[in-house]
Formats: sequence, C-alpha cells, structure tokens
Amino acid sequence: MKYSAREEEWAAWMRAAIAGDATAYDRFLKAVTPYLRSIARRRCDQFGAPPSEVEDVVQEVLLAVHLKRGTWDISRPIGPWLSTIVRNKLIDSLRRRGRHVSVPIEDVMETLEADHQEDGADRIDVDRMLEGLRDPQREIVRSISLGGAGIRETAERLQMTEGAVRVALHRALKGLAPSIGAIRVKTDDLINMLAKDARVRIRFGRVFMIALAIGVVISAALLISTIGIRRNMAEMIETPRVLFKLGTTLLIAVTATRLAFRIGKPGLSLRSAALTLILPLVVLIAGIATELFVVPQADWAASMEGHFSAFCLFFVPTLSIAPLAAILYSVRQGAPENPGTAGAVAGLAAGGIAAAIYAWHCPDDSPLFLATWYSIGILVATAAGFLLGRKILRW
Repeated sequence: MKYSAREEEWAAWMRAAIAGDATAYDRFLKAVTPYLRSIARRRCDQFGAPPSEVEDVVQEVLLAVHLKRGTWDISRPIGPWLSTIVRNKLIDSLRRRGRHVSVPIEDVMETLEADHQEDGADRIDVDRMLEGLRDPQREIVRSISLGGAGIRETAERLQMTEGAVRVALHRALKGLAPSIGAIRVKTDDLINMLAKDARVRIRFGRVFMIALAIGVVISAALLISTIGIRRNMAEMIETPRVLFKLGTTLLIAVTATRLAFRIGKPGLSLRSAALTLILPLVVLIAGIATELFVVPQADWAASMEGHFSAFCLFFVPTLSIAPLAAILYSVRQGAPENPGTAGAVAGLAAGGIAAAIYAWHCPDDSPLFLATWYSIGILVATAAGFLLGRKILRW
C-alpha cells in the first residue's frame, strides 16, 4: 500500500517526537490540526452541534492523540492509527454533547489525506485552565509551556530534579483532559504545552507485559499459597489427559492475551488474532471426540461431573482477578475502539490464564470436565471483563 508524502512526513515527526524531539512534535501537532478541525466542523454541522463547539472537539482529539501516542507502532504507517484515534474521540466527544453519531473510518482517512488550510479559529482562557492544577504542576506548565523555559531551567528554579519535572508535566497534561471543552483555551497554547511533553517514557507494549507478568505472578502465588500444586503432578504430567488439559488452557491464555494486546493499539487489524481463538476450540472439540470414543458411554456423565467441579467454578474466576486487573489497567493505557469488547477480551485472557494456572492443581483431567466447568469459569471472567470494560476503558 502506498502512503502520501504528507503521511510519511507526519510519521517521521512523530518518531522523532517519541524519542524526545519537542520541535518535531510541535510540527506534527500543528500539521494535523487543520485536518482535525475540518473533520470536526463537518461533523458538527452534520449533527447540529453549534460552531462554537468545533474547537473544543479539536482540542479533545489533540489531547487524546497526545495521551495515546505511546500505542503507535513506529514501524507501521501513522495514518490508520491516527484515523482510529480521531474517529473514536470524535464520536465520544459529540455523544457527550448529546449527539448520537456514527463516523465511518473511511471519511476520516479521506479528510486526513486532503489539503486544508488553517483558519485561525482559536479561543483562549489559559489562566482559568491552570487554576485546575495544583502546585508544582501549575508552575511547571506555566514555566515550560507558556513561559518557554526549558526542563533544566525550570528544575533549577523550582529545586526539583529534571525527571521529577518531566513526570509532573505529563501528569498535569493528563489532568487537563477534563478541562478541555469546559474552559476556553487557544489551540496553539494547548499544542505548545503538549509539545513540551514529547518524549514517550514507556511504550504500551512494555506496560502491557509488565502488568501481565505481575498479574500472572500474583495469581500463581495465590494458588500455591492456598490449595497448592497437585501432589502427584510429577508423575501425572506425563499422561495424555493432563498434558492435554495443560496445553489447551495454555493455548486459550496465549491466543486471548495476544488479542487483548492488539485490541489496545488503534489502527491494527484484529482479524488474524481473533481467528486464532478458533484453534483452542478445535483442539478442545478433538479432545472431547477422543474422550467419547475411548470412554464407555455409561461413564460420560461421571467424567463430565468430575469430583471437584465446585472448586473449579470458584478458583478459575478467583485466580482471574489479578490478571484481569492487570490487563484492564494496561489496555486502559492504550486506546481500545470498543470498551465493552476490549473488556470482554481482557476477561477471556484473564480466564484463560487462571484456567492454565488452576490446571496445575485440578485432579479432574477429562476433556469433558474441562469443556464444562473450566469453560463456565472462563465465561464468568469474560462477563466480568465486559462489564468492567464498559466503565473503565472509555477514553
């Protein structure tokens, strides 16, 4: 696929910005603003929003691009990522203003690819915006973003380390998000503030992996400290049923976690990752068919019921709590397009992880038991993720 020279230039600026080049980031933000304004004006006209709200929408989208810039994969084109961010934030912004809208992603792409001119429709009330910040954040924003001072100069004047000043500036910009739209701010001033916070200190992928590792360790520690690993696991792990149970639950965990990772990064296709979820289902069906063929029909019900179904129904959802919290936290740092779906995928991944951990204790090894009770436990985690995702994954 060919990409325009403009998009290549934007991508180059954003790569430099992520590495800490404030000048490149300033150029990027100022370059995309006219296109964002054109999209916002057209949609506000279409859905009856007053022209006075156009600049509010533009600024909310700019802030969303800033806060989610760590989700962009620098090896990929910037157009699909930027279009997804713009579309989702535009819809959210207009819906919060009482307009029920649907914006095709193709419309956003076409506008970003077109030529537009800046119209200078900015508004200002910076002092009121800064009133919502606490010291030293207020003073840092005023000094760096509005006064033009550097990080080192501000740090020396406030007797802080440069690292502390950078962290405070980033937190201040996140804190300004609720103020955009409620307070009149000149867009150029907002861009100046964002540009000073160009460097991405930790990328989405690293956040996801660290959070996931913490969740898995907590869940495994909970199992070991309560019911422990199966006493005869050393000898039973060589049996086909136990290997099948461990392998299938691990496969569910890996495929669902991969999808959860991709769903937090806008502009990435989810099709291939979603299709891999079919793999553990096929494996499970094959295991069930083999079980039904090998085990006498009179024993099918006993194999399905097992001996510790209540344990399974309790521990799989319980062991999923820490991984679910970790994945939801990391996906929240990303930019999921559909909060409910993202939450459900996070729950599925957490349920798969919990099932893979619980399988090291569970003495019931039949694929029929796995398909019944493990599946119910995973579905509970998935439902919990869906409900939580709808509330906490909105951005």
